Amino acid sequence: MTQTTKSYPSVRFVDLLRLLGRCAGGFARGPRSFSFSLAMQDWLGGLVRRTGSENVVLNLYFKKFLIVTGRDLSEHILAQPPDVGGYVEGMTKARAMSFLAPHALTITHGEQWQHLRQFNEAALHATEADARMQFVLDGVRKAFLGPMSDIGDIKKCMGQTMLIVVFGSDRAPAHLVEDIQTLIGYVQNPIRRSLLGWRQTGRRKRFYDVLRQLWREGSASRAPNLIATAKRMAQNGRHSEEELIQQIPHWMFTFTGSGTDLLARTLGIVASRDEVYERVRAEVIEQSPANCASAIMNMDYLESCLLETCRLFPPVTRTFHFAPQGDMFNGVHIPAGMEILHCFTASQRALSVDATANDFRPERWLEPESNAGAIYPSLFLGGARNCPGKGLILFVCKAAISMLLKDSRIRSDCPALSKDPMPYSFPERGLRFSTDSG
Repeated sequence: MTQTTKSYPSVRFVDLLRLLGRCAGGFARGPRSFSFSLAMQDWLGGLVRRTGSENVVLNLYFKKFLIVTGRDLSEHILAQPPDVGGYVEGMTKARAMSFLAPHALTITHGEQWQHLRQFNEAALHATEADARMQFVLDGVRKAFLGPMSDIGDIKKCMGQTMLIVVFGSDRAPAHLVEDIQTLIGYVQNPIRRSLLGWRQTGRRKRFYDVLRQLWREGSASRAPNLIATAKRMAQNGRHSEEELIQQIPHWMFTFTGSGTDLLARTLGIVASRDEVYERVRAEVIEQSPANCASAIMNMDYLESCLLETCRLFPPVTRTFHFAPQGDMFNGVHIPAGMEILHCFTASQRALSVDATANDFRPERWLEPESNAGAIYPSLFLGGARNCPGKGLILFVCKAAISMLLKDSRIRSDCPALSKDPMPYSFPERGLRFSTDSG
């Protein structure tokens, strides 16, 4: 008797048309208030309800995608080091990132991934030494000098922080900030990349010409910036110069992209909730007289606010993988080569797992018996693919918020952030800051 192989339920092109119709209708009703993330979340919720499965195959006839909203399958995939015997980077992701950095860690696998992973960890974790973290803290202080009015101001300050921390305060030209933001914009937009990507050939060449120059000068820098540290870590000759240089764009974008989002969103939530604000401010005032990196590291409540914001509004909302040889998970077959789309917001808002999943509860990360880390292991991807720069970007965000709150009162009048349950999509357009001295 032949045993039937289980598979995930399949939906077809008509379901994609529902998403497009939802987006068109929402945009027509209010272009300024329209949120694609919210429309996508509603659409995914509808698929899960109709099929009764957290993971669904979207059949577009010419291509199939396995959409993963279930946390168990997502953790199963992320737990494994990228390898052809398990899961590797998705073709959609590889094509996109190759526009900027074909050797980026996020689109490699096997032995190349293992060695580049070790290099990235060594370069980024080296900043945990006291002298290096003090250098990072001083860089944040130089960049975050003026009051913040919106996320645009924070992005500018994070761009300046990036130039200092990655390259050293006086070594990198300012145009690198615009270059990385523009090039990553093409990476993230497939239509724009296909139609207009050719227009960025000159910018990309200028960008890498500067990176090569700064890399070759790196060992001469006395400041403990990332590129000087990385240059010292790369003495074994295991990788070509080009492979190593192509790791740098991701370090840069962590500041101006996901790091900016995490910082701005956390500050917006903290400044919208009086009780949370007062507790964070008290921690900042208690630690700030020390004026040193170790004081920033000891701000546990502020860090829990960052983790909770990351849980509710993941800076990285999705990623792609596929299994070259296929896989079986909990008795369900995953076909070889099928593109897998992870949707992290859904898996971190599962009320069936956590009744408070839609609430802002930073205390969950501090409670002695808390299992928040086990329930939400993928805030920074997690598993073997856990972000090697997690500690660095958390430190930068804590340092920036502590500086902004130390001598001023930051307010944010954003009703959607002031109460639970929190919205699924962060209200970027409604986020404004005001500053009162004292």
